[in-house]
Amino acid sequence: MSGSWRQQLRHARRVPFPKLAIVAVIIAGAALTSACSQPSDTQQAQQQQQAADEQARTEADEKAWADAEKAGTVAAYTAYLQNFGAGTHVSEASQRIVALNEAARKAADEKAWADAEKAGTASAFTSYVQKFGSGAHVAEARQRLATLDEQARKDADDKAWADADKAGTAAAFNAYIQKFGSGAHAAEARQRLAALDEQVRKEADEKAWADAEKAGTASAFTSYVQKFGSGAHVAEARKRAAALETQGRKEVPTIDIQKTCQLAAGAMVKLMGGTTTEQDINACLDSEQKARDQIIKDRATYSSADKVQCMRTGVYLPSYVEWLTCLEMERDVRKMQQEERFGAGPWTLPKVRSAINEGRTVSAGVLEAPANDSAQRASKAARAGSRLAAPRRRAARRGSGGPYAPARLTPPSLPLAQQSTGVYIPPPVSNPSAQINQLNQSFQFNRGLGNNPTGRDSFIRYNLTR
Repeated sequence: MSGSWRQQLRHARRVPFPKLAIVAVIIAGAALTSACSQPSDTQQAQQQQQAADEQARTEADEKAWADAEKAGTVAAYTAYLQNFGAGTHVSEASQRIVALNEAARKAADEKAWADAEKAGTASAFTSYVQKFGSGAHVAEARQRLATLDEQARKDADDKAWADADKAGTAAAFNAYIQKFGSGAHAAEARQRLAALDEQVRKEADEKAWADAEKAGTASAFTSYVQKFGSGAHVAEARKRAAALETQGRKEVPTIDIQKTCQLAAGAMVKLMGGTTTEQDINACLDSEQKARDQIIKDRATYSSADKVQCMRTGVYLPSYVEWLTCLEMERDVRKMQQEERFGAGPWTLPKVRSAINEGRTVSAGVLEAPANDSAQRASKAARAGSRLAAPRRRAARRGSGGPYAPARLTPPSLPLAQQSTGVYIPPPVSNPSAQINQLNQSFQFNRGLGNNPTGRDSFIRYNLTR
């Protein structure tokens, strides 16, 4: 290098100064470049250390990878990735971790499915679907779950129907329909319910008809027709009601209510003064006609004696309202007397003494024949023969007036009700016609008193509506 330098200096002495300067610069740059390209001892030591470190790191990487492969666990591969994030086997470690996790997930999936199948319950399959929403057996688990739900619903349906069928009541069938409106037995339940309703309606129909026949009055048959307009006995009820009303109209004496109302109004005018209006007469006629209709309807509930006593046409100003009031009072009084004498029922007959049943014993209220019945018949025949052979002995001589010993009487077990000695209070008058008649009669005494109006019609309306 020193020889070339000297040659360049000699050559520079021969050239002019500008050229010499350029050449000097070039020579200096070349020298500097040559000096820099030669590594120093320190740099060489550093390079050697780096090479040794790289070799150690590579060896540690390979050893850690070998250990991770030997362990073969997710934790081992994860530790390798944490220690050697830029190692040679990072990509493979990540793949191994993914594969191990997938295998673990599949194993857990299969174990959970095996447990659910072993349990075989809806809760087990539901738990599997919740934990493994994208598992290999999710679709099958949902199918099994739907099958179990359908089976549980069918079992509940059949049990509810069995209970309703066993009860056999309308309430039971209604409860079944409410719970299982689309169940397997819903149609049959509705049919059974309709049949029960029809049976109840028929029984009520028959009972109402029996009550109407027992009463035997036109009002009873009319009430039956009103309650059971499409009943089995409607035609007959109408026929019986019409016949009774026709017969009642024939039996109830006819009163000239026009004459009665006019004479009554005239008598009131003579007694109290004032005038009689057409409205007063019309009100009287209406009440008389309603009273006649009521007598015809309830004619069968009145006794013959009451009819003879109350329905008299020969009295002064006969009135259907008065007849109805008399008939209802007599009927109600007789009913009250009967209830006071014997009670409202039910009644218990007195016990019969055992001595009355000769030749029989009484055991627990049941008559029992003696064991030796044939022997008793033979003894009775023998006693009858002896009575025919020998005259009967008398306790006392005929006509002797001897002592007479009557049989001992036992008090009855049923106490007899004592006759009431209190003041009789007639039942309240609930018939509108009777109320109108009473108000019509009391008008002359109560008009103008207190809040009572002075007009007859106003007086009657005020007292009827208060």
